Amino acid sequence: MISLARHPNIVAVKDAKADFMDSSRVMAETDLYFYSGDDGLTLPWMSLGAVGLVGVTTHVATRRFRELIDAINANDLETARKINFELLPVIRATMTRVQGAVAAKQILKWQGVLPNSIVRLPLVEPDEAEIVTIREDLAEAGLVFP
Repeated sequence: MISLARHPNIVAVKDAKADFMDSSRVMAETDLYFYSGDDGLTLPWMSLGAVGLVGVTTHVATRRFRELIDAINANDLETARKINFELLPVIRATMTRVQGAVAAKQILKWQGVLPNSIVRLPLVEPDEAEIVTIREDLAEAGLVFP
C-alpha cells in the first residue's frame, strides 16, 4: 500500500482486514484516505484516522451510521460509543448469520426498500433457522418487522 500510494490515481483505500498495526503504518506514511471496510470496526478505525465507512450494514442502518460518523467527527466519543454499541446487533444480523449481501437484501425487503430478497447464484436466500436468528438480532436492536 505504501508503494501504491505514490501512484497519482490511487487516493484512498477501503480496509477490511482488521490489521490495525499494518494499516496504522500506511496511514502514518501516506496521504491515502482510509475507509473502514469492516462495519463493526468503524469507531476504532476512525479513531486512528479513517475518514469514513464503505460497508454492507450501512444499507440497512444508514441513519445510525451517519450519526456514528458525525459523532466521531464532532469528537463526541460518548455518543459515538453509545451508537456503536447499539449497532452491534444489527451488524451481527447483517454480517455473521449468512453472507452479508444476502442478509442485507432480506432486511431491506423487511424494511420495504426492496420488493424481494432474491439473490443470484451461488448465493442463496436464508433458510428459516437463519431468518429466525437474524430477526432475533434485529429485535435486540429494537428493529422488528412483520
